[in-house]
Amino acid sequence: MLATVLLLSWSVHAAPVLIAAPQSRPLEYRAALKAHPEFVSPTEDYLTAHPSLEEREKLLNLFADAQKSFLENSIEDARRRFSDVAALILEDDWQRSDREIFLQSYLRLAQMETDPEARDRWLGHSLNLGNADFDKSLYPPPLIERRNEMAAQVPKRDLAQKFRAAGWNEILINGEACGRNECTAWPIYPGPVRLTVVSDQWLPQTRVMDVSELDRWSPATTAWVSGTCRLEQFNEAAEKFANKKAFWSLNCEKPGVTAVELSPPPAVAPALPLFTESAPVEKPRAFYQSGWFWAGVGAVVVVAAVSAASQRHSTEPTTSYGY
Repeated sequence: MLATVLLLSWSVHAAPVLIAAPQSRPLEYRAALKAHPEFVSPTEDYLTAHPSLEEREKLLNLFADAQKSFLENSIEDARRRFSDVAALILEDDWQRSDREIFLQSYLRLAQMETDPEARDRWLGHSLNLGNADFDKSLYPPPLIERRNEMAAQVPKRDLAQKFRAAGWNEILINGEACGRNECTAWPIYPGPVRLTVVSDQWLPQTRVMDVSELDRWSPATTAWVSGTCRLEQFNEAAEKFANKKAFWSLNCEKPGVTAVELSPPPAVAPALPLFTESAPVEKPRAFYQSGWFWAGVGAVVVVAAVSAASQRHSTEPTTSYGY
């Protein structure tokens, strides 16, 4: 069942990608995506492809082995295996269900520690997993209380505001998507975290650093495509897209201008006056519609009638017998 879900996710990744050119307007670009639902944005493509199939399978296998060791009361082996799970947090941009696995691993590691300082270190790392949740009934209540105390004491800061203002479409902290209202109070517990910024215009950038240094990083802005809408050049990183198209502007989406349209129009005589509906063009009338034609016809008829009458008058018989 798991393999089927992952394969379906991979097939979505093969959707054609509409890339926003650096000069494109965001509103027009979103309108183009809506008008062509068969395309996805580079941001959506990235989120669909991460974490990778291989990394997720590795995570699930390691966690299953760690849980087995813990249930068998093999504490040292369980500690080693849960540590291997925790080390994967920096290897990819994980979804919420994956971060819940990391959260449980941190809690198990804290539960198995006898040193309070080492226990608090694992609990502190668990605070950097965003909206991941867990079943509190699976862990000792004192452990949960200590984690809540640390969460209330650790300073918090909006780590994603700088990147949102710079125009990055998505900011991921250990995989947690930091939109307009998320990640505004991220706990600043010392330790490495993974930050990824994704854009529809720029290539994604990832940096692993201490959480306190995240807002001092300025990621490079390398365009997916450069040039113009008539002469574009894709970055070599865009070759990973099975099918792609660049969006420059709504005007550029219109059919291309031909060479004939670009050439100057030939010299022509002044145009004749245009006739509107109020002054329709008079078509030439047929000869039989002319008044002069019927006047002439009438004159001929009159002459013919007078001639016929005089002829009849000269040939009429003088007697009732016809002679």
